[in-house]
Amino acid sequence: MHRSLMLALCVGTFVTAASVPSRTDAGRDRPAQVRFANHIPGARTWTLAARGAPVFSDVAPEVTTAYQPVADSLARLDLRAAGKDSAVATTTYLFVSGSYYTVTASMGNGGQPMLGVERDRSPEDSVPGSPPH
Repeated sequence: MHRSLMLALCVGTFVTAASVPSRTDAGRDRPAQVRFANHIPGARTWTLAARGAPVFSDVAPEVTTAYQPVADSLARLDLRAAGKDSAVATTTYLFVSGSYYTVTASMGNGGQPMLGVERDRSPEDSVPGSPPH
Protein backbone atom coordinates (compact mmCIF):
# COMPACT_ATOMS: atom_id res chain seq x y z
CA MET A 1 0.00 0.00 0.00
CA HIS A 2 2.84 2.34 0.78
CA ARG A 3 4.38 1.76 -2.69
CA SER A 4 1.07 2.48 -4.44
CA LEU A 5 0.70 5.78 -2.62
CA MET A 6 4.28 6.77 -3.40
CA LEU A 7 3.85 5.88 -7.09
CA ALA A 8 0.60 7.87 -7.23
CA LEU A 9 2.34 10.90 -5.68
CA CYS A 10 5.24 10.65 -8.12
CA VAL A 11 2.93 10.30 -11.12
CA GLY A 12 0.75 13.16 -9.88
CA THR A 13 3.80 15.38 -9.42
CA PHE A 14 5.14 14.50 -12.87
CA VAL A 15 1.83 15.23 -14.59
CA THR A 16 1.44 18.53 -12.74
CA ALA A 17 4.98 19.62 -13.50
CA ALA A 18 4.66 18.63 -17.16
CA SER A 19 1.40 20.52 -17.62
CA VAL A 20 2.70 23.84 -16.22
CA PRO A 21 4.88 25.82 -18.64
CA SER A 22 8.25 26.89 -17.32
CA ARG A 23 9.09 30.61 -17.05
CA THR A 24 11.28 30.18 -20.11
CA ASP A 25 8.56 28.52 -22.20
CA ALA A 26 5.88 30.99 -21.11
CA GLY A 27 7.65 33.95 -22.79
CA ARG A 28 8.49 32.23 -26.06
CA ASP A 29 5.21 33.19 -27.71
CA ARG A 30 5.83 36.92 -27.05
CA PRO A 31 8.50 38.93 -28.86
CA ALA A 32 11.14 40.86 -26.95
CA GLN A 33 10.07 44.40 -26.01
CA VAL A 34 12.47 47.35 -26.30
CA ARG A 35 12.21 51.01 -25.34
CA PHE A 36 14.66 53.85 -26.01
CA ALA A 37 15.85 56.44 -23.48
CA ASN A 38 17.60 59.53 -24.89
CA HIS A 39 19.88 61.01 -22.22
CA ILE A 40 22.04 63.05 -24.58
CA PRO A 41 21.74 66.73 -23.66
CA GLY A 42 20.97 69.36 -26.28
CA ALA A 43 18.24 70.07 -28.77
CA ARG A 44 19.06 67.29 -31.26
CA THR A 45 16.67 64.38 -31.69
CA TRP A 46 17.92 60.86 -32.28
CA THR A 47 16.89 57.72 -34.16
CA LEU A 48 17.59 54.21 -32.92
CA ALA A 49 17.83 51.58 -35.66
CA ALA A 50 17.99 47.80 -35.27
CA ARG A 51 19.32 45.70 -38.13
CA GLY A 52 19.44 48.88 -40.26
CA ALA A 53 15.76 49.78 -39.88
CA PRO A 54 14.56 52.62 -37.61
CA VAL A 55 12.72 51.39 -34.51
CA PHE A 56 12.40 54.79 -32.78
CA SER A 57 12.64 58.08 -34.68
CA ASP A 58 13.07 61.71 -33.63
CA VAL A 59 13.34 60.98 -29.91
CA ALA A 60 13.92 64.22 -28.00
CA PRO A 61 16.36 64.61 -25.10
CA GLU A 62 15.24 63.24 -21.72
CA VAL A 63 12.46 61.17 -23.30
CA THR A 64 11.94 57.44 -22.75
CA THR A 65 9.68 55.82 -25.33
CA ALA A 66 7.05 53.15 -24.81
CA TYR A 67 8.04 49.54 -25.43
CA GLN A 68 8.01 48.22 -29.01
CA PRO A 69 8.32 44.57 -30.11
CA VAL A 70 11.57 43.52 -31.80
CA ALA A 71 12.63 40.26 -33.39
CA ASP A 72 14.32 37.82 -31.05
CA SER A 73 17.91 37.56 -32.19
CA LEU A 74 21.30 39.18 -32.16
CA ALA A 75 20.83 42.74 -33.39
CA ARG A 76 23.16 45.55 -34.28
CA LEU A 77 21.80 48.80 -32.83
CA ASP A 78 22.73 52.12 -34.44
CA LEU A 79 22.28 55.58 -32.96
CA ARG A 80 21.78 58.19 -35.67
CA ALA A 81 21.06 61.89 -35.61
CA ALA A 82 17.46 62.21 -36.77
CA GLY A 83 17.30 62.39 -40.57
CA LYS A 84 20.86 61.03 -41.04
CA ASP A 85 22.00 57.66 -42.35
CA SER A 86 25.35 57.32 -40.60
CA ALA A 87 25.62 55.94 -37.08
CA VAL A 88 27.44 57.89 -34.37
CA ALA A 89 27.34 54.93 -31.94
CA THR A 90 26.68 51.20 -32.34
CA THR A 91 26.35 48.16 -30.13
CA THR A 92 25.21 44.57 -30.61
CA TYR A 93 22.81 42.80 -28.27
CA LEU A 94 20.96 39.47 -28.09
CA PHE A 95 17.23 40.04 -27.52
CA VAL A 96 15.30 37.12 -26.00
CA SER A 97 11.57 36.56 -26.50
CA GLY A 98 9.33 37.52 -23.60
CA SER A 99 11.95 39.89 -22.12
CA TYR A 100 11.97 43.68 -21.75
CA TYR A 101 14.93 45.95 -22.48
CA THR A 102 15.88 49.62 -22.24
CA VAL A 103 18.41 50.97 -24.74
CA THR A 104 19.98 54.18 -23.41
CA ALA A 105 21.83 56.83 -25.41
CA SER A 106 24.17 58.99 -23.33
CA MET A 107 27.43 60.88 -23.62
CA GLY A 108 30.55 58.81 -22.99
CA ASN A 109 33.67 59.91 -21.13
CA GLY A 110 35.24 61.26 -24.33
CA GLY A 111 32.20 63.39 -25.11
CA GLN A 112 31.00 60.99 -27.81
CA PRO A 113 27.50 59.44 -27.85
CA MET A 114 27.28 55.85 -26.67
CA LEU A 115 24.61 53.16 -26.37
CA GLY A 116 23.91 50.86 -23.43
CA VAL A 117 21.36 48.06 -23.10
CA GLU A 118 19.79 46.89 -19.86
CA ARG A 119 17.40 43.99 -19.39
CA ASP A 120 14.39 45.17 -17.40
CA ARG A 121 12.73 42.93 -14.82
CA SER A 122 9.27 43.80 -16.15
CA PRO A 123 7.50 46.62 -17.97
CA GLU A 124 6.45 48.03 -14.60
CA ASP A 125 10.08 48.61 -13.51
CA SER A 126 9.77 52.31 -14.26
CA VAL A 127 7.30 54.63 -15.86
CA PRO A 128 7.91 55.63 -19.52
CA GLY A 129 9.37 59.11 -19.59
CA SER A 130 11.49 58.49 -16.51
CA PRO A 131 15.16 57.54 -16.65
CA PRO A 132 15.74 53.79 -16.79
CA HIS A 133 16.95 52.16 -13.59
